[in-house]
Amino acid sequence: MQVGEVVAERYQIVATIGRGGMGEVSRCRDLASGQDVALKRIRSDIAPATRGELDQLFYREAAALASLTHPNLVRAHDFGFLDDGARFLVMEYVDGVSLEQLWEHEGILPWDLLASVLDQILLGLAHLHARGLVHRDLKPANVMLSDGPQGPRVTILDLG
Repeated sequence: MQVGEVVAERYQIVATIGRGGMGEVSRCRDLASGQDVALKRIRSDIAPATRGELDQLFYREAAALASLTHPNLVRAHDFGFLDDGARFLVMEYVDGVSLEQLWEHEGILPWDLLASVLDQILLGLAHLHARGLVHRDLKPANVMLSDGPQGPRVTILDLG
């Protein structure tokens, strides 16, 4: 996906956020609402033999995210197929740093910050578990911290 490209006739690519084993995530401008969103697209080079299984996992993640409303879990806005058959998921864009980046930069975190982060992670996970869902890829890279009204706000990403 290229900067400036419009995906699904609605989301204009602003920047690439990252690439992973399953796909690529881009920061986009939602042309309908004017908001920034994150668009996750399944990589097109995934072998067809494994693509069916990945499609199922992708749709489970999309459906699970769409059903969740919790301040510590990323919100899903839209998902579907692109013209080339690739799957996409549009989520809330979180402007912040990952817990992994924070640890790499800061080293040992102060206890009050660590307690707040852990508390918010556990609240998000409790919400998932109460709905029979499990986060299958919880790691520091999938925990974002952004500015909140009462300190750092934790948002758990990528249910796996």
